[in-house]
Order: sequence, then structure tokens, then C-alpha cells
Amino acid sequence: MENNPPYDAGDVEQVKDKRTSTKLLKEKHIEEMKTLLLQRPFRDWVWRTLERTRAFQTHSHLDPHSMAIASGRRDVGLEIIADIEAADIFILSIIKKEQDD
Repeated sequence: MENNPPYDAGDVEQVKDKRTSTKLLKEKHIEEMKTLLLQRPFRDWVWRTLERTRAFQTHSHLDPHSMAIASGRRDVGLEIIADIEAADIFILSIIKKEQDD
């Protein structure tokens, strides 16, 4: 574990450095997703995962525990969709078409 000094949100330089490093990390993740989305097996996996998370469905359960589980599962799917759309806004329609073929 690194022994970094505590982050000071009042220090303008630390805030600037944090924003820059966060932005660079996000850009790296987007580029990784773009690379993965070029591969048909990955796109197939994405579709299966989105179906399992029921990301495209609404949820309604009488039991609050079941509702919480379904909602959490769907939230994971929605996060995957957000990551994918950050890399390519049109790719989900392409993935859906591939699954329909």
C-alpha cells in the first residue's frame, strides 16, 4: 500500500492534478472498451450479460428484497451500457442486430 499524503480538496494544484489523472484514466478505459468492442465474441458476451441483468426491462416485485436484487442487477447492466455508449454511441444497435441475425 502506498503511503500518499492525504488529498486536500482545498489545494487548487491537488484538485487540478486529480481531475487530470481521473480524465486520463477515463480516456484509457474508453479506448480499452473500443478495442474490445471490435471483437464479435466480446459483443456477444455483452449482449448475453445485458439480457441476464435485464437492463432493458423494468422491475416490479411485491417482495422488497426481490425488488432490491432485481434493481441492483439492472443497475449493473445500465453501468455496462453507459461504458459501452461512452466508447461508441451506436454500437448497441449493431450488437442487437447481430443477435437478431
